[in-house]
Amino acid sequence: MERVGAFLFRWRGVVFPAVIVALAIAFPPQRAQTWVERGLLLLGLLVVCAGQALRALTIGWDYIERGGDRGRVAASRLVTTGMYAHCRNPMYLGNVLLVAGFLLAFGRAEAALPGMVFCVAAYSAIIRREEAFLRGRFPEEFVAYCARVPRWRLNVSAVLHALRAKPADTKAILLREYSTLSVTTVCATVLAAWRLHGKEWEPFEFTLVSAIAGIALGFYLTMRFLKRRRILYAPR
Repeated sequence: MERVGAFLFRWRGVVFPAVIVALAIAFPPQRAQTWVERGLLLLGLLVVCAGQALRALTIGWDYIERGGDRGRVAASRLVTTGMYAHCRNPMYLGNVLLVAGFLLAFGRAEAALPGMVFCVAAYSAIIRREEAFLRGRFPEEFVAYCARVPRWRLNVSAVLHALRAKPADTKAILLREYSTLSVTTVCATVLAAWRLHGKEWEPFEFTLVSAIAGIALGFYLTMRFLKRRRILYAPR
């Protein structure tokens, strides 16, 4: 399991998008014609927003090292503050919610069921690999941390209470999450328009979707430029 987790950690930026795209091609979303289908679409998009919000709070509440070391699990310190004081894997929980939300919004059980099974199994393998590394790197500290903080469960009321005492850093969120924010916005907008109108887009709808996509692209390019030129930066 740890070897599978190590492989998935290294190639997660390729494997997960490839699986979602393959499912979307094999089981393309259909037009939502009933109130039930539209309700599931709305529910899916709300779950997407929840997943994106969880990722943003995790990144903006405390600095975390992402990406590992040359594709391998690595950590210079054990993060136990911010969102990690309430859940051991808030980023992965956010990712699972993102995937679950999009699969639900697809409106195809044939895509949602295998997609969610793969997603949960894959992240469980990655977590198993990370936990083995952290247990070896911070033996006593990590064992104590696991004893007081759940692996997946998140106490939302406790998080909201803690956020009132110490809000997340908005600038850090924008600088560190602008790429995912942009992609999520465009994908959610296009999927919603497709599910509601299929191929028969009215000029207004086409203009609206194009405008949102243009704004997201502009936001992405602007934040990338400001970050690379060090015009804006978030302290660690």
